[in-house]
Amino acid sequence: MLTACASDPQQKYASLENLSDSERNEALKGCFDYDLSKTERQDCLLRYAPPEVGYKCERIQVSGTRFSERVCSTTNKRDWESAYAKETLSKIQRNSKSY
Repeated sequence: MLTACASDPQQKYASLENLSDSERNEALKGCFDYDLSKTERQDCLLRYAPPEVGYKCERIQVSGTRFSERVCSTTNKRDWESAYAKETLSKIQRNSKSY
């Protein structure tokens, strides 16, 4: 149940396509004004984040279990994580060749 995000910002900002930057910022602030669960906050941010931020949620498999976890991130964060993973793998491969 999205109590705060669904009732206040969603009703106030019914047409997402026509939001001004200041209205969108107010709606985003509303995602943090209330005591929301992690999932509710993620849903609220997903709804009001500007498209150019690239905020996206996906289910990621948790290592060692059959369970998955919902992870939300921006395009910048996903790009950084990808570059960091490639750099780390490259370092490991270089170190293993030296032995």
